[in-house]
Amino acid sequence: MRQVDFHTFIEDSADEWREQLRDTTNLSVMFLDRLPDCDIDAEKLKTALWQILKNAEDAGPDGAELSISVWLADTGRLETPAPPAPDSEGFVEVMIADRGSGMSEEVARHAFEPFFSEKNFAEKSGLGLSISFGIIKQHGGQIRMETSEGYGTEVTVVLPISPPPRQGGRMDSTSAEGPGIGEFGIENLLSGSRLYPK
Repeated sequence: MRQVDFHTFIEDSADEWREQLRDTTNLSVMFLDRLPDCDIDAEKLKTALWQILKNAEDAGPDGAELSISVWLADTGRLETPAPPAPDSEGFVEVMIADRGSGMSEEVARHAFEPFFSEKNFAEKSGLGLSISFGIIKQHGGQIRMETSEGYGTEVTVVLPISPPPRQGGRMDSTSAEGPGIGEFGIENLLSGSRLYPK
């Protein structure tokens, strides 16, 4: 990992992603705060965010409207009981949103499982969201999903500005495992109820 200008990282990544998305897909980027330099593995994090973005496109119709919003995190909104890297200097949040068909509660519960597929939801997802989860966890971060059928999906990645130290010179070997209770939340936008994977 190395210090990276996070504002520039998102802008440059978005330019690359626009080249890879369908011609009919529109991607907008909004910065709500001036972002600090962050200690990240730029290529891995780019892969993680791309997988989320691509799943959003695959789950929607042609002409999808996708957005990325980035801001400094309000620590009061961090998930418990497993907040990311509590000793960090602070956090940034990256939200990838679509206004597609959204997901049912049952589909959302399995969205981060390897090879999960559901008609009308990211049929080609494969390992995509599972890979994203592993990379975000390696960075000491967290994923929050809010979704509702007919209203779209928002996936928010919370990242510490300075990630937790590596163990034995390497990232924690458990970081590539699938999500567990408390590691990310899934919220239904209409009911406001928060769900956790079984």
